[in-house]
Amino acid sequence: MLFLTRTESAQWTDLGREIAAKKMAPFDLHGRIRDKLIPCFRCYAGGLLMSNGLEEIGRKWFQEGVLEEDEGLFFNGFVNSFLDRQKGKFIMPEKPFVDPRPFMHFASVPVLKRSREEFVRQACDSLPRFSNPVRIMDIGCGNGALTADFVQRLQQTGKAGDIGQILLIDPSPAMVELAVKTVGDVFPPSAIRSLKSSMQDLRAPLAVR
Repeated sequence: MLFLTRTESAQWTDLGREIAAKKMAPFDLHGRIRDKLIPCFRCYAGGLLMSNGLEEIGRKWFQEGVLEEDEGLFFNGFVNSFLDRQKGKFIMPEKPFVDPRPFMHFASVPVLKRSREEFVRQACDSLPRFSNPVRIMDIGCGNGALTADFVQRLQQTGKAGDIGQILLIDPSPAMVELAVKTVGDVFPPSAIRSLKSSMQDLRAPLAVR
């Protein structure tokens, strides 16, 4: 991971103010930022500019950052892709992930894949063995791949035997549909239930399909 020193943090704040005040486009930093941190600074500057209403200039910073990111960094690329879908607006979409493809791209980034694999390993290793059929509920299931990997590892490590039910919940209908297919390719469709809902709405009784 990359961290800022206190001096660098103060420097970034000053540079950010200067960039916003002068409406600067991406520029040669002349050694003012550590080389490994330049893509991160591009992202910082882009977000700062766009949040101050300078969307056109801010986007240029994200676009420049995309060209400098290596395998372990991807945020400039992710934000730039988001802006493409939002017509250049740095705003929350009315309906997140109507099209699952951006999520699929995000989840396939190498550093994200490694993080998910490590999460599955640690989560399964920390659980006891279940004697009864396991019931799983995934809130914010996305495309269902993480759920499928998790339950498969439970069985492979002997932590779980039969699967009683897998409940997939997501506010995006497209995501729920994709998750049902993804998990259904690995486990019996009869064990899979789905629900289109956000986390905050789950206080109501679950009406699953």
